[in-house]
Amino acid sequence: MNDKTAVITGATKGLGRALSLVFAENGYDIIGLYRRDEVAAKSLETEFRKKSLRGFFIKQDIIEDDFSRFEEIIESAKSNRLTFIANACSRFTPKPLHLVDWQEISALLEVNLKGTFQVFKRLLPSMIKTRDGVVIGILTAALHATPLPPKGFSAYIAAKSALEGWLKGVAAEYAARGVRVFTVSPDLMKTALTDNWSEHLKSSTHKGGRVICDPMEVAAQIFNLTVNPETSAMGENYLLDGTISQSLNADS
Repeated sequence: MNDKTAVITGATKGLGRALSLVFAENGYDIIGLYRRDEVAAKSLETEFRKKSLRGFFIKQDIIEDDFSRFEEIIESAKSNRLTFIANACSRFTPKPLHLVDWQEISALLEVNLKGTFQVFKRLLPSMIKTRDGVVIGILTAALHATPLPPKGFSAYIAAKSALEGWLKGVAAEYAARGVRVFTVSPDLMKTALTDNWSEHLKSSTHKGGRVICDPMEVAAQIFNLTVNPETSAMGENYLLDGTISQSLNADS
């Protein structure tokens, strides 16, 4: 293993795939977790081989308790500088709250919060030992939209709000022990998920003439924030629009 490893959930499609490639192309070993799409995982593994990139892609349901294969790989990388990117999210389609049932909200909460907790608790001992860990939560620009988020996102925003709040608590507890924590809020991206949305749904959630973001550009922004020593990482959130980054907690 190299001395830098990125652990990415939801690593084989959309933004996760882009993050796997960008971090690997910049010298990181990748430990990528995915839930079910083996075709996407095999495709990414093939691309890694063609580009001589280094990575493991593991079929792992992050809300389940059996992490034996993941724990074996992490053990082999225990002296590495670890970066954990909590990217996984349960599939959803925006819709009015009266059409949402609790099971849909629960599924989003479980993946975003329980899944992130399950992975992080297995990485934390190594991060504390090396005093050199980074934790990045992937949120959404809808969470911080003003004056209000787009309609139909209440369940998704609830899950991302829970993740943001929990990671602020992680930052408070472990910043003094060398663990850097921040979150990012990408604007609407062109992915397999959003490709399945109707044009009306896309336009209703993406007003103002902004350009839909390319996942590779967003992944590059996240990488730059990760490696920039001037990036404040005490629980801050950064808005990403594919071209610039700015802290939502900044005074400006």
